[in-house]
Amino acid sequence: MSHKQQGSARKLSPDTVTYRLDGEMVYVPPASDHQGAVAIAVQQFPDKLGTIDHGNISFCINSVLHHETRKVRISPMSWSTVISTLARYEIIDIVVQPKVTVEAPTEAPPQYASEEDEVSDTKNGTYLEQSTSKQRSTSPTPSQSSNHSDKTMRKGWIERLRS
Repeated sequence: MSHKQQGSARKLSPDTVTYRLDGEMVYVPPASDHQGAVAIAVQQFPDKLGTIDHGNISFCINSVLHHETRKVRISPMSWSTVISTLARYEIIDIVVQPKVTVEAPTEAPPQYASEEDEVSDTKNGTYLEQSTSKQRSTSPTPSQSSNHSDKTMRKGWIERLRS
């Protein structure tokens, strides 16, 4: 394979891309990895990115899908793969992700009733009895009810269908 064929078989990364933040654009050499891209972005936009945590800085490109342009975020692990597919001077948008803070709850979690509380109500001194299977009332099951009433109900139902 000649040198010319090798070059056409493997696409080289562009020598220059465009970083855009809040409408301001700057040409930069493409970084080889995501950390390098963040460092370049902070260097080029120090007033806007200098105090931002580097983990909150991400990058997006515009992609056309079904005749609709959409922003697609470039994940850190796919940086080098995506960069190698970009055109020279292609715009890469810099996006500052919102800072996520998790605050500790100000209140203690609710207290659940203990087994002792379920048996007695200490607020008004009333004691509740625990039910047992012997104390529960039972209703007759269909097999315990008279067959005569079932036959009568079926007969009445069939006669209503006929009329």
